[in-house]
Amino acid sequence: MRAHARRACSWSGFGRLGRVPDVARSIRRSSAATTRPGRAAPSLRRRARGRRTGRGGARVSRRRLIIFATLAFAVFGFFVVRAPAPVIALAAEPVISIGSYEITNTILSAWVVILLLAIAAFVVWRRTRDVETALVPSGFQNLVEAIYEAFLGISQQVGGERNGKKFFPFVFTI
Repeated sequence: MRAHARRACSWSGFGRLGRVPDVARSIRRSSAATTRPGRAAPSLRRRARGRRTGRGGARVSRRRLIIFATLAFAVFGFFVVRAPAPVIALAAEPVISIGSYEITNTILSAWVVILLLAIAAFVVWRRTRDVETALVPSGFQNLVEAIYEAFLGISQQVGGERNGKKFFPFVFTI
C-alpha cells in the first residue's frame, strides 16, 4: 500500500482559514477500489459537491446570504415597519401686542434678519462706489473668501476635482 493512500486526505495549500484539505483528491483515493477509476462513490460525490464553490453549484456563499438578508431586513424595515412621525408643534408666541395686532417671536426675528441684510447691502454698495477700494479686499471679505475656499477645498478633496465642484453648493449650504 502506498503512503498517501493511508492518509484520510491530502493538503492542497493555504486557504482563508489556513491549511485546507483537498477533499476531492482524498475522496478519489479512498473510493478508487469500490467504483470505476476516476469516479467517487455516490455518497462521497454528494459530500464533495457540497464543498465545491463557484462552479454552478446550488450552494450560496455565506457572504452573499448575509448581504441578501441585510438588504431584505432594510427594505422590510423601511417600507413595512414605519416609525411614527414625531409631532413637532412650536406655536408662535406673542412678544408685543399693538391694539389687536400681535407681534410674534418669528415675525420679530424675520424683521431683525431683514434689517441685518439691508445694512450689509448698504455697506457693500458704499464700498463699491469707489473703484480703487472695491478692488482691494478688506478684512470681512477676506474672512468670507477664506470660509468659501475652505469648503471648496474640502469638497474637492472628498469628491475629486470635477465632482467636488458639482457637489460644492450642497456642502456649502449645510
